[in-house]
This record gives sequence, C-alpha cells and structure tokens, in this order.
Amino acid sequence: MPRLTIRLDDELYDRLIDRSRTTGTTPSAYVRDVLVRFEGTDPLGYHNRFDDIDGTTLQILAMLGTWMAEAAPSALEAGLAETRAMLSEHGLRLRVDPQ
Repeated sequence: MPRLTIRLDDELYDRLIDRSRTTGTTPSAYVRDVLVRFEGTDPLGYHNRFDDIDGTTLQILAMLGTWMAEAAPSALEAGLAETRAMLSEHGLRLRVDPQ
C-alpha cells in the first residue's frame, strides 16, 4: 500500500487527532474516510447530503415563488431584481423560464 506524508500545522493536527479519537479510528483511517466522502465515491456520504439539501431548498423556493407571484407580485419582482444584482456581482445570472 502506498504511503503519503503531509505536513500539518499544530491546530489542524490537533483537530485530526481529536476527530479520529471521537470516531474511534486511527488518524490514517479518518483521513481516508474523509477523502472517500469528499471525492464523492461514497454514495451515501458527503455529496449526497448536499444534494438532498439543494433539492429541498429548490422545492421551498419554488413554492415560495409560486405563492409570491399570486399574493405579492411586486415583492417577487423586487426580490428577483435583488437576486439578479447579487448573482451579477459573482459573474452569474438568473434565468426565469416563462410559464
């Protein structure tokens, strides 16, 4: 099995030791587990949890947008204008499909 040597500052090393003890593993096993989850090869791990959060967030936003379009269209337009401005600051844009 290949070996890898990395240098960690004291604070990061202490966190590694603390987390590995908390999970009942060795520091090496803890690092391997984090890499597997972070790289997305664990189907129920790190990335899957964020996909679930993203999906739920999108559902909530869709429901809120639908309600606002009926109840407060001017507030919806103001919110969309703010959203467009914030996204533009990051080089992104909002596309709203007509219904």
